[in-house]
Amino acid sequence: MATNYLATRTGTAGTGAGGKHAAYISGLDRHADKTEVQAVIDKNIPASVAKDGLEFFQKADELERANGRSYRSLIIAIPRETTDKTAWAQTFTDDLLKDKHAYRLAIHDKGDGNPHAHLMFSERGLKEGQTAKDFFSRKNPKPTYATSKKESADWLKNAKALYLTHVQKVAPDFVPTPKGEPKIGPKLKNAGQSYEAQRAKREKTVHGIRRTETELVKFDKELVDYKTSFAFDHFKPRYEKAQPKTQARIKQQMRVHISKPNKDGSPKTIQQILEELEQAITRWLQDMAREAQHRAQQAHAQLMEAERQRLAAHGGIPSPFDFRPSSSWGRAAQAQNPTASADPTSRHKP
Repeated sequence: MATNYLATRTGTAGTGAGGKHAAYISGLDRHADKTEVQAVIDKNIPASVAKDGLEFFQKADELERANGRSYRSLIIAIPRETTDKTAWAQTFTDDLLKDKHAYRLAIHDKGDGNPHAHLMFSERGLKEGQTAKDFFSRKNPKPTYATSKKESADWLKNAKALYLTHVQKVAPDFVPTPKGEPKIGPKLKNAGQSYEAQRAKREKTVHGIRRTETELVKFDKELVDYKTSFAFDHFKPRYEKAQPKTQARIKQQMRVHISKPNKDGSPKTIQQILEELEQAITRWLQDMAREAQHRAQQAHAQLMEAERQRLAAHGGIPSPFDFRPSSSWGRAAQAQNPTASADPTSRHKP
């Protein structure tokens, strides 16, 4: 079964961390005995900067500012269900980085049921034709997620959400482990008695959680919460300008939709949820817009009715042709034409 693991790390410039890590994930130099390295892929390496990923990150170590980051890395668990692990890892990487960053990707698989990928990339965007010194300078600025802790956390959160969609493309029934349920862990060929005893204990705990009805309800609720939060964040660009009340209502409708199982009783997968919500969100926003317009029209009608009743209580709306004896001129005009106030058009009659 697939696992849900994606973690990020960074390397500090000036320490040689970039070159060392590039060699480690590639099985080079003193790591040449790493037989689990199945593939190494370099992409978007500017020809004006380096000939391959190893040289690129070595130059990042030398030319990035002191105490700056020479690279960011991800450790990515690859679903065991996928038939082409290298293609899956590169598809996810390209979807994540959008061909905007130079990277080295290495696929590791010992055959022990734990295939994974090491991705390391430069946070600086691609600037072809620049010298290596210019590439790693302020002339080629890093994005805000690389300089802000909050945006960095948001970037990782979005990366994990994107990762989950790619996992479920090859493992549709996979859902991440909810809080409170320990991971059982893989069976290892040469594991000691201590590891096997702990694994058996965790397995018993998980089965107990799923067997107990009250815990099962809590377990299902956490899954729905997770899927709802994921879907809400995934579609946020569609309604991020909406009022907070509208967003809260959309999230509630998502939760109701997600909590309903399929006709066969199986829970909805993330991929299925995204496909179904794509059209539903458009419909919800349209319904809310019509409802808001209807409320505005009702409020306007009530305001007009209140104004009409107020004027009626004060004798109605005066005609512009009414002459009120508030001045000598008005009294004289009314004396000469006593029907003026009764018939506003009378002064135009022959």
